[in-house]
Amino acid sequence: MQGLQIGIPQRLTLLRVITVLAMLLSLAVTAKLWSFARLFPFAPAVDGGYATTVLPPYLLIAAMICFAASLVFKWHRLLLSIALLCILTLVLFDTNRLQQWVFIYWSVLVVLVFYNGRVDDPNKYTSYFIIIQVMVCGVYFYTGIHQLQPSFLAEELSPAISPLRSVRSDRQFGFVLKLGVCIPFIFIFVAFALIIAPLRYLGITLAVFIHLSLLLLLWPIKKGDAAGYIFNIVMIPMVVLLFSGRTKQRYFSPGFILQRPVFYPVVAVFLVMPAFNNSGRWPDAMSANVYSGNRDRFEILVPVATYLRLPLQVKTFCRPQEGMLILSHREWSRFETGVICSDEPHVREAIVSRLEFWDRGPVKDMELRIRERQKILVMP
Repeated sequence: MQGLQIGIPQRLTLLRVITVLAMLLSLAVTAKLWSFARLFPFAPAVDGGYATTVLPPYLLIAAMICFAASLVFKWHRLLLSIALLCILTLVLFDTNRLQQWVFIYWSVLVVLVFYNGRVDDPNKYTSYFIIIQVMVCGVYFYTGIHQLQPSFLAEELSPAISPLRSVRSDRQFGFVLKLGVCIPFIFIFVAFALIIAPLRYLGITLAVFIHLSLLLLLWPIKKGDAAGYIFNIVMIPMVVLLFSGRTKQRYFSPGFILQRPVFYPVVAVFLVMPAFNNSGRWPDAMSANVYSGNRDRFEILVPVATYLRLPLQVKTFCRPQEGMLILSHREWSRFETGVICSDEPHVREAIVSRLEFWDRGPVKDMELRIRERQKILVMP
């Protein structure tokens, strides 16, 4: 099979255009996430409490203008650098904005900023191309690793294929659900197949099948993640551009990759650090651990006295339980930001700090129930 017959420089240009368009569209559909006009607390990267310093929304506007302008003007590297810096600043002010699609798009564009667009040095542009290949393979590999959990079938796969219940018997549905144990291994196989030349076209076919299946099942949409739906659309042409056809120069040597400074942080962030996610020492969004069913969970039960001091809008997300009221912070986050917040410790601290702000001091008799992620990576 010949595959896609275009040169690597043209592929890099198409990757840049596709990624920028995906970033722009995703920022547009998640506008509430980037807004500062909300009651849901910010979880800044440096301060675990409620962020009292509020930046104007001009950073997001500036980022979107620079992203759009990079598609038109020839000094796109400078424009992309400004836009990426704006996005990084906004994420540092609220780590809930660190969604998986933000992290991947941002990382791909950072690598492309280092590429100067010259086509007279095959070893240079091939190095950057392979670095992006490594990033994508790392995402598939760790997606499969994190799905090697018993909770994946019950909390993620079962709701995703729930439409089958109306057309199949319970026995048939249970059989299909059991087949889901193969999904993590398919992701892991795709990661290696995309690297190994004899298996590459099988890996591309499986990757495209995975993303088409997620689109047909509306899996991200069911999670309230419209940007995740866009991400699955974008991954199809991205995989084809990165792995289909001739994707390596004839006389290219792997030693040239080691001469690119950006190679080392990519290896660290996409291949090494995600291994520490299971112990809670690396963020989920940067570890391809989004829809695995194995993430930190917590519940906040507040006393009635605290409930009475909450803003009316926040009270709508409280429901009675055991003589207290449980605050549905995930529903609160989805309503105000458009995404479900992470349950990592600094986010928990930010929510508790905001409750204390409304209660004018420490919340007495508040109960915090924490369910930590499982520490094993074995299916039952």
